[in-house]
Amino acid sequence: MSFATRKSVLARAPLRIQVDCPLLLQDDSTGYKGEGRCLYISTQSVVFTAKYMPLMGTRVFVQIQPTRAMAIPLDAFVIIRRVESAQDKDVYRITAAIDQVVR
Repeated sequence: MSFATRKSVLARAPLRIQVDCPLLLQDDSTGYKGEGRCLYISTQSVVFTAKYMPLMGTRVFVQIQPTRAMAIPLDAFVIIRRVESAQDKDVYRITAAIDQVVR
């Protein structure tokens, strides 16, 4: 990829905002309900950590609970796109595309 191509791709990428706030996760396919930490959010995706490892392509429900007084919570269905082991071996870093915003 040339520098010019890479620069144009990055210019179109949605802005990711670092948030570091609590997240509730629910996977209806397995019955799992648990907590995690939301690290980044954009208009198209969310990055979070959890002790649960969902399968790629799974649609799960998340509730992002911002800690700032002016921010509103986000309830959404997301589709898991990437799962990686985090530095803490018991935690996974998960990237998911926002599929449907509920609230």
